[in-house]
Amino acid sequence: MYKLYTAGPIRIPHFVQSELNKPLIFHRDSEFISLYNKMISGLQYILCTQNDVLAFTASGTGGMEAAICNILSPKDKVLVIEQGKFSNRWSEICECFGLNITKIVLPWRVSIEPEQLKKALYSNNDFSAVLLTHCETSTGALNNIRELSNIVHRHSSAILIIDAMSSIGAVPLEMDKWNVDVVVFSSNKGIMNPPGLAFVSLNEAAWERVRQSCTPRYYFDFLKMKKTQMSGKGTVYTPAIPIIRGVFSATEYIRKFTIQKIWERNSKLAYAFRNAVQSIGLNIWPPLPSDSLTVIEVPESLGAIKIKDALKNQHSMVISGGQGELKEKVIRIGHYGELNPNDYSELLSAIGYVLTDLNWNIEREIGVNVFHKLMQS
Repeated sequence: MYKLYTAGPIRIPHFVQSELNKPLIFHRDSEFISLYNKMISGLQYILCTQNDVLAFTASGTGGMEAAICNILSPKDKVLVIEQGKFSNRWSEICECFGLNITKIVLPWRVSIEPEQLKKALYSNNDFSAVLLTHCETSTGALNNIRELSNIVHRHSSAILIIDAMSSIGAVPLEMDKWNVDVVVFSSNKGIMNPPGLAFVSLNEAAWERVRQSCTPRYYFDFLKMKKTQMSGKGTVYTPAIPIIRGVFSATEYIRKFTIQKIWERNSKLAYAFRNAVQSIGLNIWPPLPSDSLTVIEVPESLGAIKIKDALKNQHSMVISGGQGELKEKVIRIGHYGELNPNDYSELLSAIGYVLTDLNWNIEREIGVNVFHKLMQS
């Protein structure tokens, strides 16, 4: 049996798995409606918002497409910040719906500087929306959404739409306080569940755009979904009932532990893990890394794929490789859910064995020792 350390999907906690294993209930029954409403309330807590949260049975990409086809109309001008595989997906979806796209294209490791965004908004002040990622999962780079949101709203009339797939439930995101108009996320990372549910949260400014949009949609119709939720009927169409059970269980766990403590725990763990990685002579790929995952630059002499395969075949540990142009350059390790210091100590020990087998000149357990020291400080 393999241990998952991937950037998503993640290892499912036992208390979530037990909910997933329960018999199905009818999605029009009062038991399910109550469960569904409590799940939505829990997600609002995690987002630090009073705004609506809509749930669709889809992957996170479905949530991204839903946001575009509900909020924008063909030929609307949008600004997309491209800095990796998943932020580039915003452009690909916008192209499908005939939007007028302006791009800020960044190297696949850096975060956008606030001044870069401000300059783009000054040069073209009639954007309908600004689209970016909070944490770019392919590179591990974190964007300062709080500051970027302030710039968007001070210097334009655009709404801010963010992909928070790999940040929600892992690093701070305060939707209302930061004035983020739209947040898109999914069930399979910080929400500690299998893939299968996409969520979109919208404030009133975004809802006004939804009412104005003339883009065709059917399954992903936000107005239809909101009406159904408000009428007490749950979802418009048959949902992924087991995953809704699982997400409810996860939100209850997060409420009890508190989202602030989860942010603090992740910050300490990620800091210790990154320093342990650097102690064995490897570099962290992004200059401004997110605490939701660690992306490690791998020298060509070692080979990212070799390390990934050796961890799986020799130690039964599965990590994520690089994507697109980073396939041969990086490995990615997630910091989500119930993974604890012992899990990461075991992983660092396994990495030490793999690297010494590949003739990397290190003391085998140095990474483990550094990690333990920082976690205990």
